[in-house]
Amino acid sequence: MTPAQKEFIAQQKAYVEEQGATWTDQEESLSLALAADACETAILNHHDIDADLLRSHVATSPLFAQLLPADLQGDDRTFAESPIASVMVFGTTFLCPDDGDAWIAAYTEVYGG
Repeated sequence: MTPAQKEFIAQQKAYVEEQGATWTDQEESLSLALAADACETAILNHHDIDADLLRSHVATSPLFAQLLPADLQGDDRTFAESPIASVMVFGTTFLCPDDGDAWIAAYTEVYGG
């Protein structure tokens, strides 16, 4: 694991445990995968990250599809997506820091502050 990945995981784990949840190896792998997938999406889109790209990424991501029930719609889906997208965006600030601010801005536009 790179130093950036280690720092991301250390901070994410601390946050999860502060919330009273248990951190698992699966959560570590998933957190890294979410962030890496977003970084790849940024690269494939020439680092042109905005709210539309975030919406498209979330809608087509196999990771999000695995984590969210297929029948969730509207506000329920947005509510369920938000914390997963938050982990993803937080991870980008470590794994692809040059894109982090753009992912944060897109997240804020889509899900609110």
